[in-house]
Amino acid sequence: QEKTWIYSLINESINKHNKLSEAWDPILFKVKQQIQRKLQLLQQQQQQRQQPSTNKN
Repeated sequence: QEKTWIYSLINESINKHNKLSEAWDPILFKVKQQIQRKLQLLQQQQQQRQQPSTNKN
């Protein structure tokens, strides 16, 4: 739950500001790969929803 809370705070901050405070740099550096993976998964999910289903019976 703590990771979800931290991710949510980062996400809200990014969505509200065009430029992030330098105070975020150490935090973002530590979780960079996790954030990138999460964004990749979200993009894949969006692409799957947009593609027509090929498994129709």
